[in-house]
Amino acid sequence: MKSIFKYTLETTGKQVVKLPKEAEILTIQTQFEEPQLWALVNPENEPEERTIEIFGTGHPVHCDMGVERKYISTYQLSGGNYVVSCFRAALLALLLTVNYMRSLPLQNFCKT
Repeated sequence: MKSIFKYTLETTGKQVVKLPKEAEILTIQTQFEEPQLWALVNPENEPEERTIEIFGTGHPVHCDMGVERKYISTYQLSGGNYVVSCFRAALLALLLTVNYMRSLPLQNFCKT
């Protein structure tokens, strides 16, 4: 059964969060001036690491080769004086491999 879980984040450039496999990140917002990530998870699934990157408004967002960023949300701290945007970063090579493997017929993996 899936549930919504909350994970506390740091306001830092890059961090790794352990979430159950197949977790769906819903949003990142502040609660009592602390950034929190909410995700729809199956708590019985094995954990996996997810990389979260946080960029302040006006700060450079690097174009790293082989990294795909997916926007999650934007939040504010200090009454709106500090605004940051959050992304999930994934290695593009890994994504391409997984998508390729999914496209192959099952018999390619089974001996006959």
